[in-house]
Amino acid sequence: MSGYEEQEVSTNNIPRLYGQENFTKWKVLFEAAVCYNDVDMWKSIKEGPQGIEEDGANPTATAAVRERMRKVDDKALAMLKLALSWEILTKVAHHTTAKKMYDAILEMFEGNTELKNIKKQRLKQQLERFKYKDGERLKSILERFLAIVNDLRTTDYVMTDFDLNTKLLNSMPKEWYTTCKFILQKPNFNDLKLDDVVCFLQAAEIEMIENEMIKEEKPCFNLSNALIAPMGNLTTKNQQQIPIIEEPVEHSNDTPKSFVGGSTSSHGNQQRFNVQLIDDTDTASMASGQIPHTGSGNGQGSET
Repeated sequence: MSGYEEQEVSTNNIPRLYGQENFTKWKVLFEAAVCYNDVDMWKSIKEGPQGIEEDGANPTATAAVRERMRKVDDKALAMLKLALSWEILTKVAHHTTAKKMYDAILEMFEGNTELKNIKKQRLKQQLERFKYKDGERLKSILERFLAIVNDLRTTDYVMTDFDLNTKLLNSMPKEWYTTCKFILQKPNFNDLKLDDVVCFLQAAEIEMIENEMIKEEKPCFNLSNALIAPMGNLTTKNQQQIPIIEEPVEHSNDTPKSFVGGSTSSHGNQQRFNVQLIDDTDTASMASGQIPHTGSGNGQGSET
């Protein structure tokens, strides 16, 4: 691999600044990338070339020390230029040291001292007024809350984990009352980090979702489906088939007919109710206690 290719690989790891939308993220990642390559480079960006002078060295630096500081600062300046988009670079390219260029970038996106104070007060008000929205899920609540906290951390505003934890738990919906009360009453609550409380809430959400799924599960036996199922499917060894009533069969003559209770025939554990038709002329036979033998719908005589 040639030296040029090696340089291309290393520059690909430098985070790029494109605008205000990614400045906060870029600021953190750029510092990490510079320190990973050379800590002295970051000292030169933050403090200037004199920041990399060895402890105890003579204030009047020797020519060798000055040359070393100049090379480190030139390297830091080059890395800073590679981390900027062309539009941003054209606004700060006239600076000759890494510190001056970096300070110009910070002022461009963070503003001066007065603007920083205004931004800090606005973020403090957002944190104080923070509350959940109707129907909002835990993921959205945490994303909004942590965004405000991360922006505040870029300022000099000091926040304790205790205050942040208390604010977050008091901002949760009423459905979370039991969970939040449990966390607040933990013996070590004063020592919990914000990340710990976030993990507790995420674990509680998983349990709540599982409980909701259990409640929403349908029973294995659906009564409405059983009522319209074929009769043969309902018959088991220890169950009786539901009695059914056959439709009357047209009689061969035109004599008026009337319905009477039929007989039941038992086959194993199954029972079937058959409706018989008789003529009005057979009423006398029924009055004398005799049951006339009439054919059922299938043409066979019923068994008495």
